[in-house]
Amino acid sequence: MKHFDIYGVKAADESLSFTEMSGRYSIQAEGLKRTVADIFLKLDLQPSDRLLDIGCGVGDLTIPLSMTVAETTCIDHPAILERLKERIPKEPVCYMPGDFAHVKIGKSFDKIMAYGVVVCLSSKEEVISFIDKACELLAPGGRMLLGDFVNLDKKQRFLSSKTGAEFSQQWEKLMASGAREVNAQAAFHQSAESVFHQIDDGFICELLLRYRRRGFDVYLLPQPCNLPFGHTREDILFARPL
Repeated sequence: MKHFDIYGVKAADESLSFTEMSGRYSIQAEGLKRTVADIFLKLDLQPSDRLLDIGCGVGDLTIPLSMTVAETTCIDHPAILERLKERIPKEPVCYMPGDFAHVKIGKSFDKIMAYGVVVCLSSKEEVISFIDKACELLAPGGRMLLGDFVNLDKKQRFLSSKTGAEFSQQWEKLMASGAREVNAQAAFHQSAESVFHQIDDGFICELLLRYRRRGFDVYLLPQPCNLPFGHTREDILFARPL
């Protein structure tokens, strides 16, 4: 079962918190709130913006960000969007159910975000296809944030450091106190193949070069360490010149 369908199943599980439905651990709820401010700054969201949120999830990021722009379009599994509709205030929001790869979108956007989505794709080829399609939807002068890129080399550098070793020990103790959730999340991530274990410094550099050659300004940005996976993940920001 693909991650797209697995998230749809999780959205219908009343025993899970919204944070868990988003593929995070419940202890990361506060870190997820801080993620909102980080995305807001990186995308430079403006009141007049048309925002596209690809893989919006049940709304922990989407809801607060939608309140800062003129219009938000959300793409995700139908079951997830139904859950989101129950939570989101009456703001100008357009819902487009389906897998982004197959959804037909007839307009462009000032800002685009896909947070924690790319790592769920099945291959490097699928990642490139995803980004190619998203780039076509970005209006001149617009920005796109592909957030929460796992980077195996960055993770290894962190875990090899003194701080990383201490963090790893603390994390293991924390996880040991929530065995049910740890097992559930492990089963979730193992239930569908993804590109998660293929992204490294080399592939990220390939992406930067590919899209710079296509006329985009592309930047690799760090995450604050107090975000859910800030020690080991990075964001890629695309800017389309006017």
